Amino acid sequence: MNRRNFLYSLGFCLTALAGGISIFPPPATLKRVPLSKSDTNSLPAELAQLLYLATLAPSSHNTQPWQIELTSPQRWLLSLNSARCLPVVDPQHREMILSLGTFLENLHQASAASSWEMTYHVLQPDPLAPLIEIVLQPKPAPRDNNIIIQMESRRTLRRSLLTTTLKKEDVELLVAADPLLAYYSQDSSEGKLLSTLTQQSNLRQLASRPIQEELVQWIRLTTAEILAEENGITPASMEMNLFLRWYAEYRLTKKDLLSDFSMKESLRLTEQQLTEGSGWIICMSPNGEVASLLSAGRRFEALWLRATAKKIAVHPMSQALEDPLCQAELTHTLGKTPIQFIARIGYCSDYPAPVSPRMSLTKLIGKGVF
Repeated sequence: MNRRNFLYSLGFCLTALAGGISIFPPPATLKRVPLSKSDTNSLPAELAQLLYLATLAPSSHNTQPWQIELTSPQRWLLSLNSARCLPVVDPQHREMILSLGTFLENLHQASAASSWEMTYHVLQPDPLAPLIEIVLQPKPAPRDNNIIIQMESRRTLRRSLLTTTLKKEDVELLVAADPLLAYYSQDSSEGKLLSTLTQQSNLRQLASRPIQEELVQWIRLTTAEILAEENGITPASMEMNLFLRWYAEYRLTKKDLLSDFSMKESLRLTEQQLTEGSGWIICMSPNGEVASLLSAGRRFEALWLRATAKKIAVHPMSQALEDPLCQAELTHTLGKTPIQFIARIGYCSDYPAPVSPRMSLTKLIGKGVF
């Protein structure tokens, strides 16, 4: 996910144009729009709210690949929308299925916090066309608004992670005695290996024109594009300052994003980020089957929500898992079962509200039969 850094990096050579900012109004900082009554798509309001909370889950490039078909108000079919997948960098849909897992974890926790019980069953375990049946049943229980607040607050933080060592109790909270989660400090041999392989894989990906072109397809430069698509990577989600957001709004083109300068600056920013943070979190799975990947996505999102509650920053950087050479070295050196997520982690001085857009439910729900 760190490939998106290169848009932010363009500003370092553009400050001479600052005098033109006054010609145009500054771009608005778009905030997530709460669920509206017109967006429930025939679902009862309470169930529509659960679906909305599920869509706040993270996904690669914020493509939001989940597609829902309503066979009844309480029975849904979850699948991948091929138009919102990443065939170049993720040809086997590993990352997309992990994203379905983060969606399921949000839905599970939101349901439990709202007097509902969610169960799911994999109907079609084909990684290229997975199909999951979701069933929701009322289950009286005390409402827990804290977990809902965590879902609404969770975000990716890429910059200015503090190097302060994570407290032992925070490491224990995040890892939760789960053998498929591990934390490595920045100065450990494992942490240094993760930094080295992340840098190496990032360098190779920057040299790949198809990978960069696929990434650029998901960058939303202007307010109009953000409002129209409601997904992807935005200047605000990359934590660009006002000037860089102005430049993206009025001057920058997607062709600019593929320049040699952008690639070099992206690599430099990656090197800077690798010096920040307390360390690394890895999330594993027993194997690469669909059910196992869904569980890994759920595991990682549950960890991220625990981190959000403590205002601990999480920055997924899984390029090494998209690079066969780096992935093989990680598995060999760490001696672990398949690794599915790698993320920088650390304390931060400020944890701002999330700004990445979310698609309206009407775009995510297909035709149902009820």
